[in-house]
Amino acid sequence: LQRSSAHGLVAAAGDGGHAAMVDVRGPSVAARLKLKAHVTALAFQGDGMLAAFGMADGVVQLFDVRSSRPLATKEHQYGLPIVSIAFHGAPGSIATTDRKLVKLWNHREASLPVLTNIEAPADVNDATFVEDARGPTGLLFLACEQPRMMAYF
Repeated sequence: LQRSSAHGLVAAAGDGGHAAMVDVRGPSVAARLKLKAHVTALAFQGDGMLAAFGMADGVVQLFDVRSSRPLATKEHQYGLPIVSIAFHGAPGSIATTDRKLVKLWNHREASLPVLTNIEAPADVNDATFVEDARGPTGLLFLACEQPRMMAYF
């Protein structure tokens, strides 16, 4: 379950790869999606126009909220469930995370180039970009199954 702060759409997803985007201002479902697998993570981009769905089979699909067709599909190499998705302020940058790695990639280019992969020494539970008064920074925090939080710049 995720709510976009930009326009108020709520995305709900789960078993069977079914997802719905609901406009909370009225009783209507704005969109219904049939995804590849069970949804384990989802996020909206800051302007609310893109929604990313991470699935149990290690695949991430990116949608324009006005369409039921994915704009992009990216696979993680291990096939593990996606645990978190974070959009960065840089145009097109997105971080998708499974237990073993964080994949930073650009969804605006047709080839979906990987900017980098970060393989953590312990299982990863979450990844988030640090923001300050100016907006998103280049600092990425990883919450892992170990006593210390990991930071990457």
